[in-house]
Amino acid sequence: MHALAKLTIAAQAGRGAHEDETDEELPPTDPTRQAQLDQYCVGAQPGVGPTRRPFSPRESQRLSAVQWAARSTMSQAYLALGRGDRYVGTIAQRVFHTPVDPGHASARVAAIRRKLDSVPIEAATCADPDCYRGGIMAYVTDDLSTMVLCPRTFTTSPGEMRRTLIHEAGHAAGIDASVTGNEEYCTETPSVDCNDPCGNLAGDSTSNVDAWAHFIECAASA
Repeated sequence: MHALAKLTIAAQAGRGAHEDETDEELPPTDPTRQAQLDQYCVGAQPGVGPTRRPFSPRESQRLSAVQWAARSTMSQAYLALGRGDRYVGTIAQRVFHTPVDPGHASARVAAIRRKLDSVPIEAATCADPDCYRGGIMAYVTDDLSTMVLCPRTFTTSPGEMRRTLIHEAGHAAGIDASVTGNEEYCTETPSVDCNDPCGNLAGDSTSNVDAWAHFIECAASA
């Protein structure tokens, strides 16, 4: 799952040597720029203030669209597995570097889809300490009951956000329940890479949530 840099913005107004000289007014903060800084939690202090907030109307709209896309992707992957398409087996070999039983894969995809449909999603604030772990865009609570989206989630592309939802649904489904140690991620690319997307992973990729997210995307396009 997930080094932040803090940016300090300082402004100084100087007074000239002449008494009749007035201080120059600083321009107001650009609201668009400020919104971008807020999304990256620039200048925020983790642990100070509430950790949850409502989604903005724009965020809600985008989340609904991405949820629909994620569910569609899940359904397409499940149907491809159900058809017994041999190419899906090839995709599994490329992603997991080991053969995967089609029945086992179908059960995993179905479990992830159920969690994508049922697990509530909440919006985190910049006060949420879990959103400060390196690379974290979202996470699932320790009891696997809730998916939490960090502010930075909404700075990613729709495709990357779709993969994030599928990834977190995999956590909620307990795909990596037997895994200990730090979580590993497949190499991130702007588009879907189905040739060898997770070749950087060590160990059993069939217990890696990110590998399943990539497999689902690739199987959906089969």
